[in-house]
Amino acid sequence: MSTHEIIALDDRSSSSFPGDTQQAEVNEPQLITLTQKQDSDRKIHVSVIHEKVQGFLEIGYHLTCLRDEGLYRKTHTTFEAFIQDEFDFCVRHAERLIAACDCGQGVVQQL
Repeated sequence: MSTHEIIALDDRSSSSFPGDTQQAEVNEPQLITLTQKQDSDRKIHVSVIHEKVQGFLEIGYHLTCLRDEGLYRKTHTTFEAFIQDEFDFCVRHAERLIAACDCGQGVVQQL
């Protein structure tokens, strides 16, 4: 049974089929009206994201090159150690940036 169905327990006697279900009302997200400040803030956030997305994808690209070409091995035996020492973040973050780059390349090409 889905979360949107309610068993009509109180009305079983009037139903011709025991266990009939009724659809519960689902409150869909609604558009809202923003205040002038909220609208201004929204425009700033969206603008910054549009400006910075290419740089974000470039970081993922360069991390991919360092990893795949083994260029980190000049100073480190593992990519994980290189990322930690060179950039002071964990390899999981680097992997997320690389994955985002992989996903984002198609999006950027469509823009």
